[in-house]
Amino acid sequence: MYIIEVTPFSKSIRNNSYSYFSAKPIEVGSIVTVPLRNRSVKGLVVGIKSGKDVKSELRSQDFAIKKIKGVSKDIFMRKEFIDAVDETANYFATSVGAVIESIIPKVVFEEIDKFKKVNDISDEKVKQTKTKSQKYVLQTEDDDRYSEYKSIIREKFAKDKSVIFIVPTIEDCNIAEKRLSRGIEQNTFVLNSKVTKKKLLEIWTEINNSKKPVLLIATPKFISLPISKIGMIIVERENSSAFRTQRMPYIDLRFFAEKYAEKINVPFMYGDLMLRTETLKRYDDHIFFEFSPIKFRSISDADQKIVDMKDEEEVSSYDNPISKSLTELIEENTTLNDHLFILNNRKGLSPLVVCGDCGTTVKCEDCSSPIVLYGKDAQEKDNYFNCHFCGSKRHSGEKCKNCDSWKLQTVGFGTERIKREIEKQFPKIKVFILDKDTAKTPVQAGKIVKEFYESPSAIMVGTELALLYLHEPVENVAVSTIDSMFSSPDFRVKERILNILLKARSKAKQNFLIQTRNSEHDIFINLKAGNLTNFYRTEFIERKKYNFPPFSLIIKISTSAKKFEIAENEIQKVKDSFDLKNMIIFESLITRNRGMKTAVGILILEKESWPQKDLVEKFKMLPPKFKLEIDAESLF
Repeated sequence: MYIIEVTPFSKSIRNNSYSYFSAKPIEVGSIVTVPLRNRSVKGLVVGIKSGKDVKSELRSQDFAIKKIKGVSKDIFMRKEFIDAVDETANYFATSVGAVIESIIPKVVFEEIDKFKKVNDISDEKVKQTKTKSQKYVLQTEDDDRYSEYKSIIREKFAKDKSVIFIVPTIEDCNIAEKRLSRGIEQNTFVLNSKVTKKKLLEIWTEINNSKKPVLLIATPKFISLPISKIGMIIVERENSSAFRTQRMPYIDLRFFAEKYAEKINVPFMYGDLMLRTETLKRYDDHIFFEFSPIKFRSISDADQKIVDMKDEEEVSSYDNPISKSLTELIEENTTLNDHLFILNNRKGLSPLVVCGDCGTTVKCEDCSSPIVLYGKDAQEKDNYFNCHFCGSKRHSGEKCKNCDSWKLQTVGFGTERIKREIEKQFPKIKVFILDKDTAKTPVQAGKIVKEFYESPSAIMVGTELALLYLHEPVENVAVSTIDSMFSSPDFRVKERILNILLKARSKAKQNFLIQTRNSEHDIFINLKAGNLTNFYRTEFIERKKYNFPPFSLIIKISTSAKKFEIAENEIQKVKDSFDLKNMIIFESLITRNRGMKTAVGILILEKESWPQKDLVEKFKMLPPKFKLEIDAESLF
């Protein structure tokens, strides 16, 4: 008899492994079916012991060890993959099974016997050298970056090596395929969550049978595809927050990709128009090296203009979202039959509704989040309030809950409000909106963009989402407002703002215009001058001053309750029982879960000191009601 240690593929289970018995030995890395909590689940074999060696332990246990139900003999994962998974699980204080579920498609476990083992993968030996594989960064414009990527792919293919190209979203897959597959279409494979079970099996089999190197373009969940002779792993658009899993356990899949490259000893690369501050800090520390000279000077051929919305010559009234300069740009766009994209970081008519008498913000009745007005004004018959957090809607004809006043006023401008103002001044111009309300699927977004490009003199008003679908340059680009982001309680907010502005500007061929009430802010000055060096220098100084990443690691534990005092007490218990003397506890500024109050515990550690074995084990014991974020991206 053999005692088999199995890690279940379940995010709801934080334990690393469970013990089962088998009459025959089962190889580490095999996929098995085991009984767990009155159901059968798939799991990964992570350890094996002879029953003779643990006989005394078995006799002392007061529970019976269950038998493994089945073994999928035709598939198992290479040791280096499991090692990378284990290191990732340790870093984010979760189980191996939870990490595996985040990086391997569910269909693989559901139809595991149809996915054949790749013998040359399992038997492939990692070349042992005295030097570690190089890690590179590539920061430059999109066209230049993709030109470098094509050169890398040609070089690796010439050496009979494959390339894994990881992107954050489905649309990024489409962009990458269009830019990289020319001439190697038969050797290029694209995988993301939209790929059907049948298609995934076909691609899996085709790669398995391929005698030639391949280019795999995929979202992070498909990095597990068993590709032999990998020559390089590239993570494109590394500044995207989409690389982080959206539910517990919160894992940064960029971390896993990097660790996997380390384990199989192949070159690794991060690329983006603007790399994260954390990544450039690692470049300064000589952990990463530049693949080609890092471009810290971002110059645009478009004419740039910063419009001060406090200037009375530009704006006749405070509630007018269209400045004189933007009006002139619209007129020029119409005369020349060009196209104009207007970026706005809020949906709806107005991102905020407040009482004009007492200043109280109108909130969602279900979750207490600030609501957004859809319609002309707060009292118009067909208008309604919509909560972007929980989705609830209600009619806008109401009085202030605090002072009973009818004087509800809008603050700020959403995409729909911008559209209405343009149509009021220019009734003959075709105006499109692209945000999550008008484009709930990638197909819908693609149709809107296609019609926009095909319509002379057209204007498209969109949120940041639209930038992903504008594959071709636009003659004119304007930013109607981005000022509300400056008040965001996020230490990365300046980097996010500049990153969005750089992406927007990269789409402009002739004119790039920004409307702001903060025209003197360094971000706009550096953007216009194309000086990223000054931005990063200032960002490094500020983050070091306040001990924010990359100069520290933030661990955030939070929980919610009807009253803040109850939630605070729960976090305090964690602080006391885990002996977290330096933990700071406070109330989150963000209301979630139908009006529940959230208490947050923040622990700031030295980056190099993590992971700490004792804390990792303690954090794994946290009940599901606690939300744990390792290397958290924000404080709230």
